Amino acid sequence: MKKKIFVISLAVAVLAIAIIGGTLAWFTDEKEATNTFTVGDVSILLREPLWNGIDFDEEWEDVGYDPNRSPALGVDNAYNLVPGRLIGKDPQVKNDGKNACYVRLVLTSDDITTAEMWNAVISEVIQNQDTTNWDWSVDGSSVYVSYNAVLEPEGTTGPAFTGLKIDENATEADITSVFGGDGKLDLVVTAQAIQAEGFDGDSTAAWDAFEG
Repeated sequence: MKKKIFVISLAVAVLAIAIIGGTLAWFTDEKEATNTFTVGDVSILLREPLWNGIDFDEEWEDVGYDPNRSPALGVDNAYNLVPGRLIGKDPQVKNDGKNACYVRLVLTSDDITTAEMWNAVISEVIQNQDTTNWDWSVDGSSVYVSYNAVLEPEGTTGPAFTGLKIDENATEADITSVFGGDGKLDLVVTAQAIQAEGFDGDSTAAWDAFEG
């Protein structure tokens, strides 16, 4: 008997507001401003408290730049990017559904279009990467950061990383070599989940099914 697969996708962005979501072949339910599409009882939350100050116990909302906020959030430090300044960004996921699931983050950017550019961003810009609990892989114009355990209902991951920073000694040429000609980085983080049941502990098979 063919098993039904439950999937979910939601997203937030840093340095540019870009909300995206997935479409499914089944009936869907849209919730909140993050364009969360769910099927069945798979449900996740994506939060970045160092970026916008919103945790899992709070409703998601867009938080804008505030020059008077103290301490400054990532959204504030990103407004006027200064080499050497840490931009707080700590994507993490909670399973607020009823079924155990696999989760992953997908990093995309219109400004980073090759694996070579992504490898430079990972090694030089993304700070405090958790490579123990998350598996990192570059696939062309995207980075997949997969949580390497099943996330049980009400379970939360730790952050995959905790910030972005350009080296304080970076020159304009260094920055454009990483980000492209305009030296701009619009980074979108998408959280995805798929039910764990039915894959016999094989997360690779689960994500292959997710991709369809």
